[in-house]
Amino acid sequence: MQTTTVTRSRRGGTLVLVAVSMVALLGMAGMVIDIGMLLKVRGEAQRAADAAALGGASAFLLDIGRAAESTQAVTRARQLADTNYMAGQHIDSLSEVTVTVIYDSQKVRVKVRRAVVPVWFARIFGMNAFPIGATAAAVADYAGGAVCSKPVAVLDIWDDQDDDPNHNHLIDPGEDWEWDPGDIYGRYDPSFTPPQTGYGTDLRDASRDWGRQLFLRDQGNSGATQCLDANGNKCLRPGYWALWGLPGEIKTPDIRAAMATCRTMSAFVDTAYQIHTGEISSIVGKPIEDMWDADPTAHWDPTVIDPVTGRTGSIVSGFSDWRQSPRAWVMGLFEPNAAPTQVNATIKFNNFALFFFEGCSKNGGVTLEKKCTPQHDLYGRYMGFAQGSGPGGGTLTRILRLVE
Repeated sequence: MQTTTVTRSRRGGTLVLVAVSMVALLGMAGMVIDIGMLLKVRGEAQRAADAAALGGASAFLLDIGRAAESTQAVTRARQLADTNYMAGQHIDSLSEVTVTVIYDSQKVRVKVRRAVVPVWFARIFGMNAFPIGATAAAVADYAGGAVCSKPVAVLDIWDDQDDDPNHNHLIDPGEDWEWDPGDIYGRYDPSFTPPQTGYGTDLRDASRDWGRQLFLRDQGNSGATQCLDANGNKCLRPGYWALWGLPGEIKTPDIRAAMATCRTMSAFVDTAYQIHTGEISSIVGKPIEDMWDADPTAHWDPTVIDPVTGRTGSIVSGFSDWRQSPRAWVMGLFEPNAAPTQVNATIKFNNFALFFFEGCSKNGGVTLEKKCTPQHDLYGRYMGFAQGSGPGGGTLTRILRLVE
């Protein structure tokens, strides 16, 4: 009888231990599930903060002034945060998102925080919910290279001391600018004071050249009628056109292909590239016609509000975003005092920018068409920043990146 009683007592004790262990194991399993869920929500918060910070920093690409860009940065960050979820619920960009704009650093910092994220198994221990948050910061950084550049380059603008009678720093009708000793050029940098006269500078007007029409190529700079300096080099004036190649682009078919497509290799400022000789019609005439045919009705409209920048004046295109049109060209800009010559067969860029190809004309731009011969001027419009690649000093090439 005594043995039976002891055995029963041991069995009862074992059942109690098993029951207690099961409760502990279930509690631990529940905590693991809760922690996993909280980590998942934390990841959702981080992704939302990353996206919102990048979206906010994209406002610095608009080039519309400090106050307007700062306002847009907050608006864009909150809009992107609104499209994200945490724990299966939309993020409330007003109560759960804090946006800080650090304009001088071109930085946007976003904090996403939900004060109450319910848990399940942790309630056993009296914990019903936890706060979850994440922070990210992004900058619109200057880039040293450009994506999808075309194998054509144009002079960056300068302050012509001799041929600008009204001294408005604009190439007005009837003025025939040429680069002469005494003219002023400085690479555009928004932190510098004049002389800094490249495209995008404040020196000429507050709009920084947005939509400015210009010669991408002046037929007077080619053929038997071209202007030559004392050394037999082409005169440097608006419409100076240079063909150039990335490493490996050494033949005419290479340049033709580069004109027709988006180059996968980036081009960089302050890097020497080989120039090529030849006329538009024989080298890049056919790709230019094909690009026109891909978006034949595209044109500049001074009354349209650009949907990306909010500026008055934009390109009306067959594409929902004219920046995706084949007629939107990323082009290299070079300094007048660093132009290729008969002796110097390379070219270096101080910047890259986005231009819109309007068309070719023999009658001063009255009629624009797709066919470009050596007798045609080629017209375009300056349209601001180009998509950047890598670190560096191209002030018109920008790249968005997370820094926190």
